[in-house]
Amino acid sequence: MPYLGKEPARVPVTAADIPDDSITAAKIVDGVITAADIGPNAVNTSELVDDAVTADKLANSINTAIAANTAKTGITTSQANAITANTAKVTNATHTGDVTGATALTITDDAVTAAKLANSINTDIATGVTANTTANAALPESRGAMTGAITTNSTFDGRDVATDGTKLDGIAASANNYVHPNHSGEVTSTADGATVIVDNMVDEANLKISNTPTNGYVLTAQSGNTGGMTWAEMTGGGPSLGTDSIIRTNAQTISENITIGSTTNGMSAGPITIADGYTVTVNGNWSVV
Repeated sequence: MPYLGKEPARVPVTAADIPDDSITAAKIVDGVITAADIGPNAVNTSELVDDAVTADKLANSINTAIAANTAKTGITTSQANAITANTAKVTNATHTGDVTGATALTITDDAVTAAKLANSINTDIATGVTANTTANAALPESRGAMTGAITTNSTFDGRDVATDGTKLDGIAASANNYVHPNHSGEVTSTADGATVIVDNMVDEANLKISNTPTNGYVLTAQSGNTGGMTWAEMTGGGPSLGTDSIIRTNAQTISENITIGSTTNGMSAGPITIADGYTVTVNGNWSVV
């Protein structure tokens, strides 16, 4: 039996008998009202709770239009134009890590590793593909010679190639730009590099002799000694003694074989002894006084 208020209705109750806004959602049994019970355009946006309509509640055609960004239904013309121009957007966040920046993003130096490269790029690096030339042909695994111009903004093995190259450009092929200096003193030279010992310059200190000199000794050849020369005492007397060679001297014993030529005169102060085993052959003249 239908009721109107708290009294049983005597006639059927129609929508006109129910005051506006008197039936709340709590009075409606769940699932009783379907979409067919709601008149066209009966529900407007003011009657929808914010964020209540989900993508599942929208028709497939609307979802497709939203995805394609072609149906800008329900927004103003300026909003639609802003969406098209992409001017109405949330402020970009500032990124850190491998890629940095807010609007324009920048890849950090040394951030791209081999693992981040496409396999095709790694393959090209491994095989050296560049245009129609492979890197292993330009620089083989056996460390062959590189082809083409090589430039650098640094140095090779610590050398400034540009500076050193300029110096090398000024040197002719097979050239020797060294100039011998001129020497002076005991040994002189000119620009040709040939050295000359000055006349009357070699003294006792310059000689390589096996022993220390003694006054009155003479320099003798001794091939077995250091330098091949030795100071030795003069034996058999000297050619002369005294001031102005007032006394001529000679030894008293002949210990060698001597031959006086046929055109030679000889003289000795006697007595003279010829040692055993030695002879004096006189073809010219020999006087002993």
